[in-house]
Amino acid sequence: MPPEEIAVIVSIVSAVISVIFALVAIHHQRKAAIKESTTLIFQEWWGEELRELRRYFFLEFIPLHRAKLGGRGLKEVADILPEDKGRILKLCYFFDRIGCLGAAGLIDMNYILEPMQHTMRRTWIAVEPLILKEREVKPDRSFDPVFQYGFEWLFKRSSLPKRHQAYLLQRRFVRPKIFTRKEIYVIKTEIDADEIEFRRRLVEILKQEQKRASRKTKAK
Repeated sequence: MPPEEIAVIVSIVSAVISVIFALVAIHHQRKAAIKESTTLIFQEWWGEELRELRRYFFLEFIPLHRAKLGGRGLKEVADILPEDKGRILKLCYFFDRIGCLGAAGLIDMNYILEPMQHTMRRTWIAVEPLILKEREVKPDRSFDPVFQYGFEWLFKRSSLPKRHQAYLLQRRFVRPKIFTRKEIYVIKTEIDADEIEFRRRLVEILKQEQKRASRKTKAK
């Protein structure tokens, strides 16, 4: 083979190897960036502020405040309920941010949702009507047509086959393996039962408030 052809072949091989090394480096950089972003979100979730928001959602917002917000938008909550202090909106924005980052492939969704999917789903169930209200066109005020779509994506993702919180736990804890198939089934059943009970309780709370409002109207 002539030296010129050998030189061309060597040049092509060198270029291909360089491209491969560059792609590998980019891949490792992307994995490192995803790991770092995921770690930061995870630390935030277990921080004091988010812990307080979770406590507020379950112990105050649902039993004491949610029923007062019929027909309202999520951004109106702080005006209607000064005691809320913007906390429910802050919790929703946290989930919205996770959904946007996850949809863009910038964080490890399975790792993120293992501990928080339970709370995320119940938050969406409780505030979905308030979020949809904010997307409506209102001639007397500005509206947000893409309000909380990251949060909605997050909820819908958790409803897909094999994205259930129990399956996320099963796939993560494998070395050593913690859960048997039977145990995962039991966990899934308990989580689903709890969500059904949450929905039932929420409907009951809203009905009770409607009855109270109806009695007040009749009394007038």
